[in-house]
Formats: sequence, C-alpha cells, structure tokens
Amino acid sequence: MQKLYIFFITLLLCSSSTTFSQTSDFDTKGKDFWIAFPPNFHGTGTDDDNDYLYLYISAEIPTKGVISFRGQQNVSFSITAASPIFTYKVFYKAIELLDAEESEKPSPRAFHITSENEVTVYGLSKAEKTSDAFLAFPTDVLGTNYYVMSYNSDDSQRDSENDTPSQFAVVASEDATTITITLPTKVINSRQGGPRIREITLNKGQVYLLQAKPSTNDDLTGSHITSNKPIAVFGSQQRAAIPYDYNGNRDFLIEEMPAVSKWGYDAYLLPLPKPNKGTGNYNLDIFRILASEDGTQVTINKRLVKTLKAGDFYEGDLTEAAAITSSAPILVSLYKKSTGGDDNSSDPYMMLVPPAEQFLKSYRWINSQVYDTTTERRWTGRRYEDVQVIKPIYDQQFVIVVAPNSAVTSVKLDNATPKEKFIAIPNSDYSFATISVQDGVHTISADSGIGIYVFGYGNADSYGYIGGMNMINTKFVSSTIKPLDISAASGDIVRLPLILDSLQAKPRIQSVGIDHFTATIQFNATLLTPTDTSQRGKIANGFQTATITGKYANQLSGDTLTTIELTAGLGDAESTPIDILTFTWFDTAGDTIDSKNSVKSATFRLTDVWTDPTHGVRLINPQEGTMSLSIEPNPTTSFPVNVILSGQIEPTATLIIYTLMGRQVADYSRQLRNELTTGGDTKTLQISLPNISKGVYFLRLASGENSIVRSLLVE
Repeated sequence: MQKLYIFFITLLLCSSSTTFSQTSDFDTKGKDFWIAFPPNFHGTGTDDDNDYLYLYISAEIPTKGVISFRGQQNVSFSITAASPIFTYKVFYKAIELLDAEESEKPSPRAFHITSENEVTVYGLSKAEKTSDAFLAFPTDVLGTNYYVMSYNSDDSQRDSENDTPSQFAVVASEDATTITITLPTKVINSRQGGPRIREITLNKGQVYLLQAKPSTNDDLTGSHITSNKPIAVFGSQQRAAIPYDYNGNRDFLIEEMPAVSKWGYDAYLLPLPKPNKGTGNYNLDIFRILASEDGTQVTINKRLVKTLKAGDFYEGDLTEAAAITSSAPILVSLYKKSTGGDDNSSDPYMMLVPPAEQFLKSYRWINSQVYDTTTERRWTGRRYEDVQVIKPIYDQQFVIVVAPNSAVTSVKLDNATPKEKFIAIPNSDYSFATISVQDGVHTISADSGIGIYVFGYGNADSYGYIGGMNMINTKFVSSTIKPLDISAASGDIVRLPLILDSLQAKPRIQSVGIDHFTATIQFNATLLTPTDTSQRGKIANGFQTATITGKYANQLSGDTLTTIELTAGLGDAESTPIDILTFTWFDTAGDTIDSKNSVKSATFRLTDVWTDPTHGVRLINPQEGTMSLSIEPNPTTSFPVNVILSGQIEPTATLIIYTLMGRQVADYSRQLRNELTTGGDTKTLQISLPNISKGVYFLRLASGENSIVRSLLVE
C-alpha cells in the first residue's frame, strides 16, 4: 500500500497588547526571519522520495516578500486577501542541515525571509512517519542569551544508522557573530568529539548544528548559548521515543527557542486528553521546566518541588492541571508520549508552554489536517480495481484555553461562547477548558490575556505546538526617580541627590539583574554647571544637560541612588527647575532592562546673589532703567559678535564680560565710551574675545544707578 502525506500547518495569527506595560511591544509577527531545519530521520533508496520541507507564510494584510537560500533561486511571494497563505515546498536534501561528520562546522543552509508588511512564518519538516512543525520568531525578537530545550538521544535501536541524537542549530543574523556554547555538565562531548565549552564565529546566514552522541542517552537540554549579536536557536531531536527508554514509535521534535529575556515566571500544566483509540503505551505524558539562573525555586501548586541551577531542568508526569511559579525565568515544555503500535492514536511531539506573562487577548489559528492517500484494491461493481482513497490523519482536533477566572465569561470561540466547561486550575486565579474543534480556521478572544495550546491526534501520528505568544521582555522594572530641592550661593559646590522614590520588579528585584543605570537631567545653564566635565552635555536654549551613570547597590525605595556635584553660578534668574529627561536601567551585560520609569522634578535656588563691588547692584535682577542690550548672534560659535545698545547711557558707563563665578574676562568700557560720542539713539559694537572657552558668560552694561545683564552662550 503506497502512502502520500499532504501536510497543512497550524497557523496562529496573534494580535493584542500584553498584560504588562512595557517600553516596547513585540510579538511573533515580523518582516525579517532566519530559519534552519535540523536533520530529520530519512529512509534510504526511494524511501525518502516524499520527504519535504515546508514554509508557510501568512499575513493579516496584503504583502509581498522574498524567500532566499544560498545556492537556490530566490522565491518571490505575494499574499492577498483572497490568498492569505503562501506555501513553499522543497525537497529536503539540498536544504536540511547535514548531520554526523558534516555537523559542527559553519553551514550556509539557512532560509532568509523578508517582506514589505508583517507576516507570520511556520516551518515543517516531513519524512516518512516522522514530522514536526514550529512557529518561527522574527529577527526583531531574537536575543543573545539562550538555553536549549530538547530531549534525550535514542539508542534503543542498538544500531548506529537508526539511533537518533538530541540536537540544536544556531543561525547568525549578522556578520562577525561570536557564539559561546556550553553543553550540560553530564554531556562530556558532542557527536564529533568537540569540547563541552566552545566558541565559534558565524557570519550572517551561517548555521552551526551540534548533535549529541546517538549511541548514548545524552540530552542537550540545558545547553547554554550566548552571543554578541542576535541569533536564532532551534532545539530538536532527530527522532525521539518518549519516554526515551520506551521501545515505541519515534518522531522528529523541533521548536524555535525564545531568548531568556522572553521567558516567564508563571505557567500552567494541563493534562492532554486521552486519544479515543488509546496509545498502547502505559507511560504518562511528561513535562519539563528549564531554569535560566542558579537558585531558581520552582513551585507547583504552591509546593516547592525543586531548586534548580542554570541549565538544569525538572521533569514530571503530566497527570493533572497545575500552576507553576518560579523565582527566576523558566521555560516549560510538554511532551506527548510514544504510541505502542500503528493502530493506536497519537505520537511524540514537543510543545512549548506560553508563560502567563506573554498571554494575548486574541488569536487566529488553523487546526491542521494531514491527509493519507493510499491505493486500495476495491470491487467497483464489475471488477477489482486500484482506487486512491484519501483519509484525514487527524481524527481528533483540540484547543486548550487558559483564561483568568475573571475573564472566563468573556471568552468567545469563533464568535460564540464555548459549550465546554472551564475547570479551575488549583492554587491559581486561572481556569482551563479542553475544547474539541473541527479542522480549519478558528478565532478566540477574551477581555484579558489568555493562552492556547493547539494539537491533534491521528493514527500513530499527532501534532501540537504553542498557540502563539507575545514577545516582550519579561524582566521588567517599574520605578520612580526624583531629585531633591537644593540651594547654594554663587561659586559654591552643591551635591544634588537622585532618590529612588519607588522600585518594583517582576517577579522580584533580585531576579531582574539590575547592574547600573543612566540618567539625563536638565537645568538652567547660567545657574548650575556639573563639576565633572565628563558629565556635561549640550547647552541649548539656555539649559544645560548632564549625564549621570551609577552602579545599583541594592537600594530600595527611599534610598539615594547617586549624587552629582554642581557648581552654582551667577545666574540670569534666582531659581531653576531640575528635570530628569531620561532614566534607564541596565543589566550586567549592558543590555537595557525594559522598564516604566516615572520621574519627578526639583528646584535649585540661589541664596547669595553676586553684586557689583562698586555700585552694589544685583546682577541677576538689575535696574535696567530705559536701557536695552542685546547680543547677535547668541548663542555663537565664533567672534566677533554684535552688541546692540540703546536708551539713556551715561558717558561713564561700563561694559564688562564675566564668567559664571563673577570673574572678569574682558572690559569693553573704552570701546563703549568711544561709540557713545557718535550720533544716533542705537549703538552697535563689534566685540572680539579670542581663545575663549565654550560655556556661559555674562555681559553687564552699567550706567549710573542702572545696569543690565545678558547671558552669552559660546558653543
């Protein structure tokens, strides 16, 4: 009996805002993608004739794009309202990553997908009785810090040609990408005998495949991958039996890994419904919880089950609904167990569980269907003939919905209230419903963020993967920063403190990894100047900016973050607001921590106004009388400048430039008096000041009991 498999992918079109406020919002839609296919298990001879790789591209609005692959002709695609899905099918041999002795070296075998508008991309690797699919992540949500979720190598066949390894692939999105790979401590070396810790360099579009030894039960779950530029990481197993020591049917596993910054702290384990024909395997479905930090406390239903080191995982049987919480970011995955024969339902798959922090308010997806075309000998009424019969593989289709208790009544599946009952998840504010659905497109929405798990069962086959998720950074800080009111006399040095008025973090401050911060503040340039020249920023419109960088030393609400030394000047006013323009938190790697930072203002007041030593006239609030004084251009980058005067100016008047501290820089009184002997009500003097430094100065015109002061900004 000849079989032909036709595959359709589960399409998950997601749109919504996150339940947590962020400085930026990303999801799994994008305009740029990098994708690689780790090796599936293929037969020999003609047994692999129907083994293909698929890319499925969907969009919510019409768009055009290009699929490129080095050594292959570019493929242009167009998505319209009438044809919202583009399918690209290609024979695997020239595309799939080469394994065994061809692994652990840079490979050009990566797809690059670009589009004019945002699209969602899925990949599927199909071979005879072994296939799996994944949701691809766009380049703008890729990261530089990953841990791999995979599964044990399978040596149950006791045959080097049929044993299958745990594996992962790394794709560089930029040139000169330096990548450090650290394998789990239990894995001494890789399939090619490479070291447990290694550093590699990839250029844009290059891929690095690493496999465990297939003749062992080595598991690459927990491999740590870091880089200096964004990378894509795909966790996989070439053909796994679950559990690995069960001699049952095997299947290819793959998921694209989210960067650690996208992991969460809360997830929900939900039991998968039993197939209607049974599995022939009395083992249980399993789950894994992978940690990203040392000392990660994992709690299930409010009971501490394990404290994990970075890269370690906890594995358990998936028997009942449960709430997972953790003290640091975790990645959770469900594994469907193997079947015991061809006449039983379902087969292994690996499905990442969306963290509650990444739930969306709405989804659009398709429950996929796989068709088995067989040739059967049938009686046609006159004689027996070979007849092609097309049968769907998946005879059971499901979606599991996780919703906050407060939003259960608002859930709408295909614009209707689901008939299935929502069941409370113990020790949480969430409930779930397992809903049987038909093949094809579905939509779901709710008033609050929900999660969905999409899967289907068939005869010795199954599929399932994450129903979509937001891609915000889940390490998140909310803080309020304020300066304090200060005062000083002209020429004094004053210290301005920045106070941490409030600080909150998800899930806790210690887990966020705050290392340092940067603040930009602004004030009147004639009244205050940073003592440290490296902190001085631009002067614009009479205001000076200053940049402050400080180390976070575990301060809490109400503590002082840092202080900045300022020198008080003469000023063209008696006070100035001190405003915080920007404030940013950083981690130890120098990466920005997503945060919402509220800032407050303070006031500086000049307590002792500088006075003219002869006349005792206040410089910052002089009696101008009928005189006027202006400088053009002002600010200036060069001299001479024009000083324009008018009004009643006595022949003994003086015109002097001072620094902020009241030190005389230049005296133009003689030039002024000469100009006063000429006719006309308005006088214009050209003044030069060679070798003057950039900064703020004051030009003071004094005539009898009156005086007038104007600031001069030299940039």
